[in-house]
Amino acid sequence: HTVSHEILTTITEDEVRNELVDSRNELLEKGVMDRSCQSFCYPNGGFSHEITEMVRDSGYHIAVTTKGGWNHGDENLVTLNRVGIHQDMASTVPLFASKIAGFI
Repeated sequence: HTVSHEILTTITEDEVRNELVDSRNELLEKGVMDRSCQSFCYPNGGFSHEITEMVRDSGYHIAVTTKGGWNHGDENLVTLNRVGIHQDMASTVPLFASKIAGFI
């Protein structure tokens, strides 16, 4: 989500690059992110083609948007959809399974 959680579409390209690189480096240094699969989430879902290229150039392997839904293998790996799972949806196995199955 970057260092300061700025909405990337509202800051300069240099600021975007700094946010991406600094965030990635901090997560790697803290051991929070695995080097083999470096993932990113666009703050507030804001991105553009230029920003997705900067995400890729910054070393991230995948990135998720706020667009809901499943991915089917032919998507751009830096504009992936996602299924939002919040704590209330993961509190029981039946709730979690229902969310994953698309029932709720």
